[in-house]
Amino acid sequence: GKQHMGKSLAEVTLKIAKEQEEARKRLENKEKILAKKIYKEVKKKLKKGNFDFDDLLKQLKSLKKFGGIANILSFLPGAGKLKDFLGDKGFDDKEFKKQEAMIQSMTKAERKNPDLLNTSSRKFRIARGSGTDIKQVNSLIKKFYTMRDVVCKIGKMDQSQIKNIMSNFGD
Repeated sequence: GKQHMGKSLAEVTLKIAKEQEEARKRLENKEKILAKKIYKEVKKKLKKGNFDFDDLLKQLKSLKKFGGIANILSFLPGAGKLKDFLGDKGFDDKEFKKQEAMIQSMTKAERKNPDLLNTSSRKFRIARGSGTDIKQVNSLIKKFYTMRDVVCKIGKMDQSQIKNIMSNFGD
């Protein structure tokens, strides 16, 4: 018969599975570290009260790099309902691409000072430049202000208040 060479198929399969699991854990740790870094960065800006469209763009790009909001939310305890809630409000990954394009169509001044976006000519230019329409630009601006208000409130809270709110979204 054939001479048995090296390891059995079962041993090799087990070794591969173990290596895949270790790689998955390393990636998960990197994602958790990034999620914490994003959170700390945003919190710092919010305490100063100066969250603008550049910050939002940075957050959108970070989210995209790490598999989107659904993936990052999967690391938060009880975030299932929060993910659905955000999806219903238009904060999903498809929407992020459009939002990114709209923000990139703004001037530096508009990004730093969202209050400049009160004229229809600016909104039309942004819509044209991003392949969207004025309704979507208005929606982004409204979401930005809503998000900034919420994030400012969160920025002023302490850890226990935040945990209390997150527990309301429990699975």
